[in-house]
Amino acid sequence: MSDVLDVSTLLDPGARDALANFPLDLGTLSDETLPAIRAAMAQFPVPELSDRVIRTDHDAGGVTIRVHRPAGVDGALPCVYWMHGGGLVLGTYAGDDARFDLWCQKYGCVGVSVEYRLAPETPYPGPLEDCYRGCAGCTTTPPSWASIRSASASVGPAPAPVWPPVSPCSPATGARSRCSSSC
Repeated sequence: MSDVLDVSTLLDPGARDALANFPLDLGTLSDETLPAIRAAMAQFPVPELSDRVIRTDHDAGGVTIRVHRPAGVDGALPCVYWMHGGGLVLGTYAGDDARFDLWCQKYGCVGVSVEYRLAPETPYPGPLEDCYRGCAGCTTTPPSWASIRSASASVGPAPAPVWPPVSPCSPATGARSRCSSSC
């Protein structure tokens, strides 16, 4: 990522207007600006989470996934598999905690978010492979996933991940095409 990319020209005008009030300038990404943007994003306040959702982290062969499950609910539940936004260079699965704090209670589901490695430190297709690995872990039962599929955190015998609305360039699109019929 040695060239400067003005991403504001790629945005929907409504999104561009909303980002104009955002406390960070995300309009220019470069090798030089990326560390400062990541550091500033890490300083954003963390929303308060309820104790009505249990969050557990699991290793998936070098990729961490966070499983969110409504407290006190046993048995299999539908699974929403989520890959955070950020263009494969920004973001973290911790940004999904508030979303799943609401959704798991409201919709009676298990939420799984993946902490995929970011570019440019991890070149393509590394981030997409991480997203795929997390998805595959939700639909198969290798030993490392036993705790996710246990009675306390089951996502059911054959969960069908619910993909967020995506653009053709998102991690979900790449991982979905890699998952094919297995997800």
